Amino acid sequence: MALLSLSEHKEFAQLKELDGRFPPVFVVRNSVRETGERLIVMIRARNQFKAKRDPNGNHFLNDYYHIPKNVLERHHGVAREMGAKLAWVAVQVDAKLQKFSCYLGYLSEIDGTCIGMEPEDTASYLPLAVERRAPYDIRHLDNRER
Repeated sequence: MALLSLSEHKEFAQLKELDGRFPPVFVVRNSVRETGERLIVMIRARNQFKAKRDPNGNHFLNDYYHIPKNVLERHHGVAREMGAKLAWVAVQVDAKLQKFSCYLGYLSEIDGTCIGMEPEDTASYLPLAVERRAPYDIRHLDNRER
């Protein structure tokens, strides 16, 4: 599987920068000549746990990742123009332990605009990385110490 940035395609010019950053849109190709499938992939990254604690002092799991409606609309438009399917990659970050997990799925396989991140949800997704050590120090992303 090859990951190819949209910046290499003319369609990228149609997308606007968000807050000075490029939009989280990529084209993933898996032997396009063999499968004929093109994917527009939305990347959603969140801390695995919420800052909020339960009565026992444990942090709640960040149980779903929301895809904003305006992001969906923009991605649907690009997918139509490119003849592609919409997919997503959800990245769970445990900054305290400096680990992350990534899961891939099709937008058509989730209900509405939420990617469920409970263990029973992630078991049905394609795991790209599970509890991998971060390649650099990510402790500054931890939301549990604030």
